Amino acid sequence: MWTGDKATFDRFTSDELANLNDLADTFGQTMDQYEDHYNAPICWQATAVLPDGTVWRDSGCGPCPAVIRVPRGAADIMVTDEGRPAHPRIQEG
Repeated sequence: MWTGDKATFDRFTSDELANLNDLADTFGQTMDQYEDHYNAPICWQATAVLPDGTVWRDSGCGPCPAVIRVPRGAADIMVTDEGRPAHPRIQEG
C-alpha cells in the first residue's frame, strides 16, 4: 500500500515498482532494504513535468548533488535521496 503522494508514486519506473512490490510482498521488507535484495540502490532521483506534459527524469548513485539542473519550464519537481525527500538547489537551464 502506498501512503505517499500520488504524483510521487507515478514517478517510479515500472521496474522499480515491480521490485518494490516484490520487496514488500515477497520479502516483507521496506524501501530502505532495496539494495540488499536487488544489488542496485535507489540512490537519488529527480523528476519533473515538462510543459508538454511529459515526465523528465535524472538520477544517479551516491549522494544527491547539491544542485540539480532541470529543463526550463519544469514543474512539480520532486527529488528523492534513497527514497526520502531531498531538497537540493534547483537550477533551470
